[in-house]
Amino acid sequence: MQKIGDSTSTANADGEYTEGNAAAGVDATLLKAEWLNAIQRELIAVVQGAGLALDKAKYDQVLTAIKVIVQGAATNYAVDTGTAGVYKAAFTPPITTLADGTVVRIKIKSANPGASTFSPDGQPDKPIVGSAHIPLQGGEFVANGYACLQYNSSIGGGSWVVLASTGGAQQGGTATKSQQVLTKGQADNTYATLASPVLTGNPQGPTQTGADNSTKLATTAQVQAAIVAALSGRALSSIGYQKLPGGLIVQWGEVSVSVVGGSYQAFSFPLRFPQICFVAIGGRKALGSNALMLVGQSGGDPAGQVIFQNFGATAEIGQYIAIGY
Repeated sequence: MQKIGDSTSTANADGEYTEGNAAAGVDATLLKAEWLNAIQRELIAVVQGAGLALDKAKYDQVLTAIKVIVQGAATNYAVDTGTAGVYKAAFTPPITTLADGTVVRIKIKSANPGASTFSPDGQPDKPIVGSAHIPLQGGEFVANGYACLQYNSSIGGGSWVVLASTGGAQQGGTATKSQQVLTKGQADNTYATLASPVLTGNPQGPTQTGADNSTKLATTAQVQAAIVAALSGRALSSIGYQKLPGGLIVQWGEVSVSVVGGSYQAFSFPLRFPQICFVAIGGRKALGSNALMLVGQSGGDPAGQVIFQNFGATAEIGQYIAIGY
């Protein structure tokens, strides 16, 4: 672009206009056709550069052209011509120096497989980093997506920071406040996956009802309550019983068998078996006697009584254990 001093000697030493000074013999600056044509060409270049046709009936075409250029940002957009992970582009006008804060937009040709670099107009390849200012990991760029990059000379000796990337994964910094977004790494270290989660520490959950036999997770409180409920039916003494999970009942007893000479004597169980007694076994409590004592199920009431047969000559103490449900 020309200054007025490029076309006339009547400009001042800085090539700018002067009113002149008649007393000092200094002429006022003359307007030359050469300079006016240069200014006209500069303005026409702005209008036509925005894709507009000159219209003598309009007086705002330069303003309109500037708006079009700014809106389209054509001067900072280019198509990627590099390879996957090594991105290159040629801009119009070309970028001749990597100035801090320079923003460019490129249309990505290939997705990035990992760490990547960018070089505009043959400038040195510089690393591309995400918003967390760490190298790309892969998948931040996708084919035919648009990426907006800004040069930051203070990161790693100069790096291009991804401001936006359509279709690609977004990098983020480590969240430290309640309203900040978690990174995948933070989420993986904070929350268990839905499929086959591995929990650590002291995880807690709601305690289901004791009768709940669904696929819900059981807490230790529920398990303890279920065990207590299952074992609550018992009487622990020399004559007693124990109810087990599933309905099985074990009963035992110590009785005084008064009949002798092979006679039978029935004794009631501490708890009548609701259904049946599977087996009843036992014998004499005291050792040293050769007399035989048999124990078995009652023929008349097998669910409620145990039978002793004493072949001794004197009364004896007998013991038994019975299992049923």
